[in-house]
Amino acid sequence: MTFGEKIHRLRKLNGLSQEQLAAKLNVSRQAISKWEMGAIPDIDNVIKISTFFDCSLDYLMNNDVDEMNFNNINKKGVPIQKHKIIFSTSWILKILAALSMFALLVMWMISMIVEFPITRQDITSGNFYTGFSGFVEHYHLTGFVYSCIVIWLVSISALAVWQLYIRPSKEGIKTGKSFLCYYLIRFVMIIAGTTFFIYGFLNPWKFYWTIQSGFFVGVYFAAIVALTIAVNYYDVKE
Repeated sequence: MTFGEKIHRLRKLNGLSQEQLAAKLNVSRQAISKWEMGAIPDIDNVIKISTFFDCSLDYLMNNDVDEMNFNNINKKGVPIQKHKIIFSTSWILKILAALSMFALLVMWMISMIVEFPITRQDITSGNFYTGFSGFVEHYHLTGFVYSCIVIWLVSISALAVWQLYIRPSKEGIKTGKSFLCYYLIRFVMIIAGTTFFIYGFLNPWKFYWTIQSGFFVGVYFAAIVALTIAVNYYDVKE
């Protein structure tokens, strides 16, 4: 295993992007990229790398040494940034957002199966609340639905603040342009989709499931998935 391959492996094992590692070593991201491509840094930087990852110089510089005791990494309190899923702020926010949307999805699926009487009529238009909205009205779940929507909006907004401001400040990194672009586009689309959902919930008679509407909803979710993949990709690469 070459020096560049070892640097790449150590960086990935510790969940660091090239920019994050560069910030920790006080070098440029381009320097990290060159090292991973095969360039050898000067001895001072080699020592920095060895100290940061708590590995021997022999392991880094000797291509014949491919393995090391990774259980010993960070024993001396080296500030390696690991992703602790259970206690991670971002994961807590993601779980809250996912649970709120999952609850709404389950309710919507039940409303498609369970038969229930129409119990509310809009005074202004004279239209009846049917489908998901009618189900919520009949079983008095309006407060629960709005609670899920509030949790969803607060979670994704807090996650955006954490990802774009708090995290870079705490870790001393600069948010990459590609990551920022894709993240903001996805955030705007999510807010737009949430707004459309609320509008449809309040005015169910103005929305009907057709082939066209199903197609546009499918394209919307496909775009969200694609943007999420791009966000995760550039979060690691940049």
